[in-house]
Amino acid sequence: MHDDPGMNVSGRCEIFTRILVPIDLSADAPAVPDLASRLARFHGAELIVLHVLSATPVDVDAAAAERTRAASDQLAILRADQRGR
Repeated sequence: MHDDPGMNVSGRCEIFTRILVPIDLSADAPAVPDLASRLARFHGAELIVLHVLSATPVDVDAAAAERTRAASDQLAILRADQRGR
């Protein structure tokens, strides 16, 4: 029996069961998938990724299309990492 209520029998921390990760494609966004994935793995948690868009309407142009492709790439990385658990 474990004295720490946040630990399961395998010694894994279970304080977090789900982790929500908003990604907005800002300058810091590329570091988020790796960090979030490691955190979810450590806690044995489900990782939920939310692509956040600006509240201001924007025209769909080449830059917006590139941001959408980048978000899709980040999601693919996270999905592959989650399958590799």
